Amino acid sequence: MKKITFDQTIREKDISFVVIVCRHSGKWLFCKHKDRNTYESPGGRREENENIWQTAHRELYEESGAIDYDLKMISPYRMDEKCGMLFYADVKKFAVLPDSEIDSVHFFDEIPKELTYPEVQHELVERIKEEIKFDVKGL
Repeated sequence: MKKITFDQTIREKDISFVVIVCRHSGKWLFCKHKDRNTYESPGGRREENENIWQTAHRELYEESGAIDYDLKMISPYRMDEKCGMLFYADVKKFAVLPDSEIDSVHFFDEIPKELTYPEVQHELVERIKEEIKFDVKGL
């Protein structure tokens, strides 16, 4: 089981990936990767010379097609030896899903049981719940 530690002292230069927990019209947004039959939040690795906001915007678009949204930085965290940044997005509008490793985007009333990283995703959603202050079903 992967251990997550939220840590505000992590420096941006040490963050190598982002995860964006999303909602759209009151539903949870999850992506389905072409190589898996499970669901995951948009996110991915930071590219060279990107700041963490650029990474979040790029990954959110590439993995969901989101083009109009409110994006909030929640917290840096450690997972094993790597550092990530958790974001929350309230997505308002989508374009056609770009050609990528993502097969499709799905919307749920509750967090789906078929998660790619269940222990990690539940902990990240719990942190979003604390920060955003809305009722989370399915945890």
